Amino acid sequence: MFNAVMITTESLHLRPLSAADFEQHHELNGHPEVFRYLGGKPTSREASWNRCLAQVGHWVSFGYGMFTIEEKVSGRLIGRAGLFRSERGLGPDFDPFPESGWILHPSVWGLGYAREAVLASHEWFDMAHRTARTVCIISPDNAASLKIARQLGYAETGTVAYQGDDVLTLTRFVAA
Repeated sequence: MFNAVMITTESLHLRPLSAADFEQHHELNGHPEVFRYLGGKPTSREASWNRCLAQVGHWVSFGYGMFTIEEKVSGRLIGRAGLFRSERGLGPDFDPFPESGWILHPSVWGLGYAREAVLASHEWFDMAHRTARTVCIISPDNAASLKIARQLGYAETGTVAYQGDDVLTLTRFVAA
């Protein structure tokens, strides 16, 4: 069922993440700039593999997860965006709700692809799952991601310590 999900936007193709995407996603996870606001260090090969399989499992378990983002013109894999369940231990106002996330290759930063992919994944999710509340966490220093979150209707709900860093929690409500 989930393999049939494909979103096409003006510049991008989005499809569910699969184990076949591992090498390209591991390469993306190896960029220190990508993880500047996500713990500060690149992801190991093992952690990339486990993250990839976890996202495949999200699609099987929940019918949603992270999308692989491909640039239409080049066909190149440039990132991932979507919604997932994280169980971060941040409490009942966060953990039970689908969490939004996105990362893109530094070579495409500033081109509007993040907003395009995140908006498309949210539009699909809202239609397919009719969930009234979604959440995300973002570093207070990550102005670009905060701008995207706010454009999608996310509002700050607090600051929490997560894996040694203070992050903002944000919530988005959608009329059911």
